[in-house]
Amino acid sequence: MMPYNVLCLAVVVYYIPMDSQSGSIILSRCLAKLVNNDQTNWDEKIDTVLMGYRAAKQASTKHSPYYMLFQKPMQLPIDAELCQIENEEENDGVDVDEIIDSLLERRKKAFSKVK
Repeated sequence: MMPYNVLCLAVVVYYIPMDSQSGSIILSRCLAKLVNNDQTNWDEKIDTVLMGYRAAKQASTKHSPYYMLFQKPMQLPIDAELCQIENEEENDGVDVDEIIDSLLERRKKAFSKVK
């Protein structure tokens, strides 16, 4: 292929064989810990369980599924709130209880705007 100035590369695909049911087993165990005894509220808990699964580091890749997809760590809503509080100058020396009350008030305002 030298006359055409084409460089040939060999690509090796690295595939980790994984039991296809291992993810569903983990998710079902997590759901079982959160749902009520009648198992009628699983649909309210699935988002929380999936977020936890996506944020947790996997042993095979040493990264979370979220990181593998977006190439950055997952930022939770509480992280954004805490960063905002740290950046506000008037909160220097503020009690933790005041910060929590402030976060709860902001959450109430956000929920009222959504409704």
